[in-house]
Amino acid sequence: MRPRAVEVVVWKELLDLWRDKKTLFAAILLPVVSMPLIGLTVLLLSTQQPVNVAIVDMDNTTYSNPTLNVTVSSEWLVGNLTRALAATGCNVHAYTYEPGNLTLYDLVVVVPKWFSRNATSLTEQARVEIIRKASVQPALNAENTVLSTLSQFSRNLSEVKVGQLALMSGLGPGSFSVDSILQPVVAGPIIVITPSGAPASPLEQIKPFIAKVLILGLIFVVSPASMYVVDGIVGERERKTIELLLATPLGVSEVITGKLIAASILGLVSSLSDVASLMVYMYLIALSVGGFFWLVIDLKLVLLHAVTAFFTILVTVAIATPFVTRTQGVRSASNIATMVNMIGMALFFSGFMIDYPKIEPSILYPLMVLPYTHSILVIQDYVYGMVYYSMLHLAVLVAVSILLLYVGVKSVSPEKILLAK
Repeated sequence: MRPRAVEVVVWKELLDLWRDKKTLFAAILLPVVSMPLIGLTVLLLSTQQPVNVAIVDMDNTTYSNPTLNVTVSSEWLVGNLTRALAATGCNVHAYTYEPGNLTLYDLVVVVPKWFSRNATSLTEQARVEIIRKASVQPALNAENTVLSTLSQFSRNLSEVKVGQLALMSGLGPGSFSVDSILQPVVAGPIIVITPSGAPASPLEQIKPFIAKVLILGLIFVVSPASMYVVDGIVGERERKTIELLLATPLGVSEVITGKLIAASILGLVSSLSDVASLMVYMYLIALSVGGFFWLVIDLKLVLLHAVTAFFTILVTVAIATPFVTRTQGVRSASNIATMVNMIGMALFFSGFMIDYPKIEPSILYPLMVLPYTHSILVIQDYVYGMVYYSMLHLAVLVAVSILLLYVGVKSVSPEKILLAK
């Protein structure tokens, strides 16, 4: 195989790609638009799913404990719950009696009779009943808001009780701590360290999550490259232009190799735009649940992801090439490319959920037969601080991609391309 001939084919394919603005924009803009669009949709729709909440105050009293001199009103609790739920976009309806049809509400909070008396008691516990509809995610979010409000209400009341008991026992201000009484044992500060034992910086702490996002992003870059190979081989045959290309002094192996490298370059460009889109997506998703997400990226990790993406795409198109060249139409070739992509998609999605370096060797080693496993380990081993193993898996990925490219190209002949058999 002549490198100069392959370079000519790659240049020809890139020029065709540059002229085909639709394909180029699709490869670049699809990841840029798709993931942020999903995140924006989730963010917008999350604000358009109001939860109907009923707060039933069956107690509706104010009670003062004569011993502690502590007063509790169920109206205080209802007011706190109403404000907290309304702040999250819930439609809150307060009652002092049980409404007729509770099924009209996604969440019902019942403050039972004697709540105020039991809340001030030294021997009883005040309880609040919660009724939630199953399979309604917004109702679960509202329930968490109720539980958080109740926890804070209970904490404040406990502090008042402890303070009154301390004064009754003769303890003066400053001679006791409410926290030491309510929480005599607490967990110390959590220290996060790197695999080498050094304290982990904020970037190092969030890096594993970013790595998983990057692995998930590989799903969205293999498909455009595969479709480009399908069009570059089967599409050219249907357009009756493949014969002219094969009639040139270029060998069939050089033609196919050039097309596959050009497809990998297209996938690489797509992967770089995919990194930015995934970061925006995670930021929007974090906003939709009321959290935050710092866009902190290790540039070395991004570069490693780009290299991994290139050879992952090369592996994918090399595997699909022998099958694609033997199909008679674009539709059949696309189906075959999709089946190959699905293997990678399954592993990449699992890489978003699972730390592959922690998998038992008896399971991990057989998975290494699949080149996509090495794509995942390149990134995750780097994050774990195992740079040597990361480079080792990258070397394996490069070697396998070149080997499969060689096998795929050698399995193709002009007759098989032209006659599709």
